[in-house]
Amino acid sequence: MSAVFNIGDSVTFINEKQNGIVLGFKANNIVVVEIEDGFTLDVLSKEIVVVKSSQEKAMGVKPIDNKSTDKTTALSPTPDFSSHIENASVVLLAVPEQSAVLTGKIKFILVNALGGQIQGACFEKQKNKLKRIAIFSLSTNQQSELFEFTREQLMSFDSFVVSYVYSDNEMFSSGSKEITIEYPGLVQLFPKLTAPFCFACSHEIYKTANSSEDLPLDLLKDKYNPTTNPKSNQVSKPHEAKVKKQEGNLLRKYGLSGVNSIVDLHIESLIEFPEGYSNSELIRIQLNHFRSELDKAMVSRMQTIVFIHGVGNGKLKDAIISELKELQLNYRPADFSKYGIGATEVLIF
Repeated sequence: MSAVFNIGDSVTFINEKQNGIVLGFKANNIVVVEIEDGFTLDVLSKEIVVVKSSQEKAMGVKPIDNKSTDKTTALSPTPDFSSHIENASVVLLAVPEQSAVLTGKIKFILVNALGGQIQGACFEKQKNKLKRIAIFSLSTNQQSELFEFTREQLMSFDSFVVSYVYSDNEMFSSGSKEITIEYPGLVQLFPKLTAPFCFACSHEIYKTANSSEDLPLDLLKDKYNPTTNPKSNQVSKPHEAKVKKQEGNLLRKYGLSGVNSIVDLHIESLIEFPEGYSNSELIRIQLNHFRSELDKAMVSRMQTIVFIHGVGNGKLKDAIISELKELQLNYRPADFSKYGIGATEVLIF
C-alpha cells in the first residue's frame, strides 16, 4: 500500500470533485484521507489518484503554471537552508515576504538537517485549543513549506505546537514542542543568503542529544569521579532540601516568606533585538512569556510569583490584570521597596 500512496500525498477523487491528503492506511486497500474542514474518510485506493506526492512537497515542487512568467520580476528560488543551520537539528523557519520584511505575510518552512526522517503535524494554539494546520514527512536534508499567514492572523495565535516522530538507523524518538511565534526583523540571521531569506527567524523543533560515548575517556572519568564532581557527592546533607522546604512553608504560613519566583517581563530580557518589532508584537511576546511562567508556577504548586512589567503606557499591566481576573487568581502590587511600582504579585495558593 505505501508503495502506491504515502502519508502526506495530495490526492483527488476519481468519481467526484473532491481533494484531500493521505493520513494513513487500513486493511483491504483502505486509505484514510482528510478532506475539507478536517473531516476524514476511508476510501478504496482505486477511488483516488495522487496529485502531488509528499516527496514533491518536501522538495518544494509546485504544479506547472501554463501562464507566461516575467523572469525579470520572478523571485529567486528558496535556498537550501539545511546547509546554513549551524547545529544539526530540525527547525521551523519564519520567512518574511519580499520587500515587506516588517509588514508582509510570513511563510513557515520546516527544515530537516538531521540524518534521519521526521514525520508529524503542526497545530495553531488559541486559548488552550489546538487546530491542525499542516502535516509533514521529511527525509534528511529536506525542507517543506508548511503554511503562510499574515501578521494579523499570527497575532491571534498563542503559539504553534509541533508533534513529531523522528527515526534514523540508531534511534527512535517522539515528542511535542510548543513554539512562541517570533517575527522576522531587520537582523540578518542568515547573512550568506539574499533577501528576504537572510531575515528568516529560526525556531528549533528537535535536536539529537550527544551520547556520553562521544566524550573523550578523560572527560568521562572526571564526570563520574566523586572526588572531582561535587554534584555526585550529595550524601553529606541529605535533609537540606527537606529542611528548606519546611522552613519556607512555615514562613509563608505567617506571611513572612518572600516569593517563590520572580519573572522579568521587560522586553530586553526576552529577545535580543527588539528594534525590529512593532509595539503590538512586543506586547504579544511579553504576554506569551507571562502565560508560560504562570503555567509553570501553577504546575509546580508555587504559592506566589512576581511579574516585573514596568510602568510604560500601562497596556502590558492591563492585559496581565485582565487575564488574572479571567483565571480568578488573586493579585496585588508587589513589595514597593523591592520592585518599585512596576510589578504585580500573583497569589496562587
